[in-house]
Amino acid sequence: MSHLLKYKAAVEKPFFKEMVGSEPIQDYRGTYRQFRITARASLVEKGAGRTVHLKRPAQLVLENSHHEGGAPSLVHTISHDSSAQNLPDLVFKAEDEEKVKAEKRARDYADVFESETVTHIAQIMEDVLAYRAAYRAFRMGEAKGAHGELSEVAQRMTREHIRVLPIAQEKQVQVRRQSSFVWKGRRQEFEKKQRQRAEQEQKLAEELAGLDLEGAEEDFTLTGLDEAEKEAAGIPVGISIKTEGWNPTDLHVHFGAGKLGMGLLLPALQAARSPFCIIEPGFPMWNDLMAPLPVQEEGRKYRVLTMAVNGEALSRLIVVPPGGAVPSSFIEAMLKRKRPARKLEEGSIVYDGVFILYPPGGEDGEGGTALRQAVAYATSFSTSVGPAMPAVAGLLIKLKKQQREKEGPSEAGSLPPALPTLYGCENDHNGVEKMKEQLGGVIDVVDVMVDRICSNRTVEPAEGVDFRHEVTAEPYTGAIVVLTPRVEDFVPSYLPGLGGENLLLPPVDTAAQYLANRKIMIVNGMHTTLAFSTLCSKIPPHPEGGGLATPVEDLPLLSPMEAQSPWKEDLWAWAAARCLMVIAAHPPEVIKTAHGFSDDGEVVQELLRFARTTLERFSSVKDTTGRVLSGGVTTRWQGRLNTCLDFLSKMPIGVIPLGKRILRAAGVNEGHMRRAVRRLVDDSKRFTDFANKKIPLSHPAEALPPATPGIHKESSPVHKAAAHLAAASILRARAGSRAKTSVGAGG
Repeated sequence: MSHLLKYKAAVEKPFFKEMVGSEPIQDYRGTYRQFRITARASLVEKGAGRTVHLKRPAQLVLENSHHEGGAPSLVHTISHDSSAQNLPDLVFKAEDEEKVKAEKRARDYADVFESETVTHIAQIMEDVLAYRAAYRAFRMGEAKGAHGELSEVAQRMTREHIRVLPIAQEKQVQVRRQSSFVWKGRRQEFEKKQRQRAEQEQKLAEELAGLDLEGAEEDFTLTGLDEAEKEAAGIPVGISIKTEGWNPTDLHVHFGAGKLGMGLLLPALQAARSPFCIIEPGFPMWNDLMAPLPVQEEGRKYRVLTMAVNGEALSRLIVVPPGGAVPSSFIEAMLKRKRPARKLEEGSIVYDGVFILYPPGGEDGEGGTALRQAVAYATSFSTSVGPAMPAVAGLLIKLKKQQREKEGPSEAGSLPPALPTLYGCENDHNGVEKMKEQLGGVIDVVDVMVDRICSNRTVEPAEGVDFRHEVTAEPYTGAIVVLTPRVEDFVPSYLPGLGGENLLLPPVDTAAQYLANRKIMIVNGMHTTLAFSTLCSKIPPHPEGGGLATPVEDLPLLSPMEAQSPWKEDLWAWAAARCLMVIAAHPPEVIKTAHGFSDDGEVVQELLRFARTTLERFSSVKDTTGRVLSGGVTTRWQGRLNTCLDFLSKMPIGVIPLGKRILRAAGVNEGHMRRAVRRLVDDSKRFTDFANKKIPLSHPAEALPPATPGIHKESSPVHKAAAHLAAASILRARAGSRAKTSVGAGG
């Protein structure tokens, strides 16, 4: 017990405490702190033996910084303001025509590595992680590190930053677990109502057996039945059954038959085993499918489009051209609210779903019957249309308005029906946000992270009058991650008509943030690491030393699976370092919640498994340094390479949750990892705008949003809470590290 007391005393009162508390040091730290607080204002402030000036917004230089010990001059980055510091893109030095070609190649990869959906979340996580590392260094006695008082930095933090602090993430998980007891009771009530609904639907199916389904083709919303017929069929009159939790979808409609839509989402649509439609504008590439059937095919109403990915046929879809109607057999499946175990049949055609082509204008007079039917009956949608999102949203608003006008107002006192849910499976986060505003009050919009490289597609004739749609994609099956919280105050939301192991529905939004940020830190981060490794290996250093080395755009990336020692070991060391960054940003309890794990060992293995899979992906797809670094060589070096070195320099492995266990499981020596990271960062710096500048750039914790003018730092409860939460997160990590050290626990 005595040795624990001694350890505690040594931690609480280190040997250098008296020296740090001396008057010269306190004077220096006080002046330095005041300088940091006022640095953004007009800067010329003089302290004992120091002259301060600001060369440009991105650089803060302290010259002649000396005390009696002769400390060297301090040069440090204070800000990374993209509006003030437009770092050049040193990859593309080509003419406009070649730039267009390069941009097209980037689009061929569906931009899965640069999705705005996840970069927004990742930037917030990086800001908080960098600040925590800097603040910890400051608390451990370094004169620099916090970049100002905690309250001053907290003033610039938003609610988004506060929500991703580790202590806030753990609180979300705790609240979720506490509410699970209530949820179980609500779930039982939900299942009871589902059984009642199934009984009503069975009665409805029996009544519909004698109805003319041909008439239902033109209008299968059943608005043609009078109240007596509805009551006889078991349809509730003037009331909507409100259920708790996820509602299973009646019909899922997907907009967009492009490479990403069919390469990633089609397998998920097929795996859900629920009715689905795919809707696509009738562009010229579909002319053959929209052509009238030959005379010899009299009696056959539809063509069939076989949907295939990487040579494997997944679905057979009935093609409904403009002016056509949904098949009666499909309507029957809709009315039963479920898809039978066997395939659907329409005459001699066996099929899985419906492929609806509509005029690009979507005008009713041009034959939008099937489109109106599908949208009227669907309770869940998804999109993968890129820049066409506003057009799809406008079309949905128009069709839903027509549907409301046809059905008429609901009876007074009745509960409003739950809004359909649209899942925006897009790489443009801002576009999904705009679509959310556009469809407000009509359809709920959910943001989804999608991740799969789909490079090519073809539409070719198949047997007889049918066609085959083929998409070429990487072997990795991809990921579909819902980023909006699944349940908010137990308000119902319709499940997507998607399924499969790569569909992830995180139970809390902090788990969704982890999944998104894991992609940025490991997938995007290792892609950048691979690109700079390629540049360093293919382009020798300048013979005279120094100077800016111009990157080459079309260098093919090295293949991780074909790597030889020692580069192979260095690359894996980088992957382990990025796993440490993930676990430092997201507590193990959050990762357990996201994956349904119960043991820390599962967390360690999952992170390393994801890292290995990522390296395998890079080996299966041909790529170039130009595409990977198209966001700017300097920007990528500073934002994705140097951040890893800065993180390791400020966060000892012992304070990172499960840090030592990750390195042991990966078979990586800590010293080798640190050397590998520093070696590549130093070597690749010659390709950046900082090559001729003696500025050891570190990740700018000041990238947090600037303070709102006119708001005093003590005036907002959010700012006060930010300071306390950030301090609590760091102190909790330190306390956990001490506890593990005291009992001899590793990592």
